[in-house]
Amino acid sequence: MSEQIYLSNLARGRTVKYVRVKILSLWRVRIYGFRCKTEMLLADEQGTKIEGTIGCGPFHNVDMRELREDAWYTISDFVVSVPIRRTPNTLHPFHIKFHSDTKMTLIYNLYSLNFFVFAKYSVIKRRLLEANRPFVICVLFVSLLDLCGVVVYVSEIKRMTYVPGEYDASTACNNLYFRLMDQKGRELPCFALGHYAADFMNVWTSRGYQASFRYQPVFCVLRFWKVDEFMGMHLVY
Repeated sequence: MSEQIYLSNLARGRTVKYVRVKILSLWRVRIYGFRCKTEMLLADEQGTKIEGTIGCGPFHNVDMRELREDAWYTISDFVVSVPIRRTPNTLHPFHIKFHSDTKMTLIYNLYSLNFFVFAKYSVIKRRLLEANRPFVICVLFVSLLDLCGVVVYVSEIKRMTYVPGEYDASTACNNLYFRLMDQKGRELPCFALGHYAADFMNVWTSRGYQASFRYQPVFCVLRFWKVDEFMGMHLVY
């Protein structure tokens, strides 16, 4: 087998070396018609995260049916490029792209760690305040965040109209507003959109949780959320 390399040591261009990574998140994105590409959020043993893209193919050494979240793989013979998103989901300066000869193989679980990195409320709130000030240029978080806290408020699910994308079937989606509080009593506004709003409410109501932590404290962990502008406000969603 070729030489192993860590995600932190990647250089731009094609490499025949291999990385060992865990799929933290996996989703399909429709390109046009019925053709889709696969997007992944990956992490190696050092906890370094990077995004990866598997295009439409064909791929000779990748079994798409074998790919699943929370599993470890080796990836070899791939292309390292600059991030393809305007707002990438990680802080890594590069992005992994597959080509026809890229090989991805399922391996044993190296670690049971989920690589959570919880953001501090104080840092988020400071950047939210800076972003809402006129004539101040503020860079919010360009990567996805992990958050945790006690749920102190949950709204009802509401419908929001919007301009649909090319492949959207509707011009409205669900949204749910809630707030989290950290151990120092600082609150953070959050929005769950689309099916995430329904999923949140289904769990919330099925377990008989109350709308306020004063009746029954509920600790919540959010994975891969972002800070951005929504409905004219800067908040977490």
